[in-house]
Amino acid sequence: MSDRTGEIFERQFDSIRFHVARDDAHWMERYAKRDRPVKMVTDFGCGVQFTPHLMVETLAVCERLGIDTLGVVGPQFCCGQPYRGDGKDASGDAMADHAFDRMSRLQPLAMTQWCGAALAQFSKRAEAGAHSAEVVHITGYLARRVEELGDAAPWQRRVDAKVLVHLKSQDPMPFTDRGPAMRQSDMVPAMLERIPGLEVVGELRSLPSSLPCEEGMDKRDDAGIAQLKEELAAAIKTAGADRLICVHHQCFREWGSSRAMAYKCSTTSPCWRRPWASRNPTAITGTGNSATRTRLSSKLGNSGPAGE
Repeated sequence: MSDRTGEIFERQFDSIRFHVARDDAHWMERYAKRDRPVKMVTDFGCGVQFTPHLMVETLAVCERLGIDTLGVVGPQFCCGQPYRGDGKDASGDAMADHAFDRMSRLQPLAMTQWCGAALAQFSKRAEAGAHSAEVVHITGYLARRVEELGDAAPWQRRVDAKVLVHLKSQDPMPFTDRGPAMRQSDMVPAMLERIPGLEVVGELRSLPSSLPCEEGMDKRDDAGIAQLKEELAAAIKTAGADRLICVHHQCFREWGSSRAMAYKCSTTSPCWRRPWASRNPTAITGTGNSATRTRLSSKLGNSGPAGE
């Protein structure tokens, strides 16, 4: 493992340990044989580990939607993209081969992928196998499940909000076939409108200067950040929205200091009864004031893991 690749995995590992209490980390980091097959494996990939509360919420959403899933994360389940970013394609392919084999041994009917690069890599391997599980993006799987349930979805209360949905112009990962991953994002507005009381009033794909999630907030000075905030506020006002929802975790992470920010999995997360045990809520949410941070938390059931 190269120094750069090892550093990437180490930072991901540290992020989860720093942000998520052990009792909330309901996923597998090292392969272990299970007593029974699982209906679905959810492979979280690399980037979301820097906003790991979204991993906690995703598994909670799956539980409330009646999806039998096992979350997996870490190098043993990685598609190898960190190696490819170092120009070591053979090492990346070997890593993907081993990860796909481990997930296959769990005998799922579906392997849902959070990462677009993982979707591309594991889809190729599934297509080459005679009896492989379905490989699908987690967004598409959740959208399909919400549509299947229809009016029977276990919503517990309304979310009276008008939302502007931020859809990325392209997947940030540097791989060739972005299409399948990007098409999943187009399902989000319809999925959100299934939530009682929530109205999607528009989509945001660009700003007059540029999208901070595609250039990075760290590359901007104070004046540039202030300009972006003004542009974002203007876009929200023009759309008549009172919330902005990000489809991609990178956008949520980069724009997280905005108090108008929410994330799609937060939108369908359960009604929490106590704060979930984050070791550093400020670092996760991007704002030190969780009372004013917007999080559309509706509204699937009151049991299960606790959270905010």
